[in-house]
Amino acid sequence: MQDIDELGIVQVIKEIVKKLEEECDGIYLSFDIDSCDGSLFPGSGTPETGGLTAREACYITQAVASSPKFLGMDLVELNIGLDPQGTTTELALRIIDSALGCRIGGRFE
Repeated sequence: MQDIDELGIVQVIKEIVKKLEEECDGIYLSFDIDSCDGSLFPGSGTPETGGLTAREACYITQAVASSPKFLGMDLVELNIGLDPQGTTTELALRIIDSALGCRIGGRFE
């Protein structure tokens, strides 16, 4: 989070994706919903205040999925039992759509 705060999400993710493209044959993203701000998205096993915003989470997924080396992704740690308002579940769907929209028709908003 310190790098994101100092450099911005776009710069951090560009550097990460570039390094992965240079060093890996393929990229698989495992997105942990616990990385999102738990004060806004409580439906995870370890909600913590100060994590990623919804916009940052979707940007990360879209940026990684845009790589020609992107192979797929999973989304982990969603606990709908801790999400009575459905906000975390909705975010999870938006994150998945960010990857799929990028791969099938560029629907990312």
